[in-house]
Amino acid sequence: MNSICESLSLSKSNFIIESGNVLLLHEFSKVGYQVSYYLHWPGLYSLNQTQLQEKLDKIKAELNLFKYQSYLSSDYLDYEILKEHFPKHEILLWLDDSFGKQDKFNNRLQLYKMLSDNQVKILLMKYKSKLKER
Repeated sequence: MNSICESLSLSKSNFIIESGNVLLLHEFSKVGYQVSYYLHWPGLYSLNQTQLQEKLDKIKAELNLFKYQSYLSSDYLDYEILKEHFPKHEILLWLDDSFGKQDKFNNRLQLYKMLSDNQVKILLMKYKSKLKER
């Protein structure tokens, strides 16, 4: 990443490095990159109560270890969990292919809620272009 930034005269702060490894994120952060702690796939919402509590405890311990203060990233279905358990962290969310295909009204309300939330800094969405592939 450093050589790409140097050769193209790009600012490291324009990039967000996402990983589930807090040690690596700490190293990237020290040299000027924005970082996002990737929490879990298929999402915290998919865990049972015991698994969720164990995962939350692990995440919080890792965040405390490095005084981590950057983005947390996860599936949009984890939005409420993140709001409840990590109120001081900025959130990066991503929407999957199924978002909006059913229950469109409630999905639009959820989307509006996330977009209106100052804690949500980035919302990644898939977009299917109408342009034909070459």
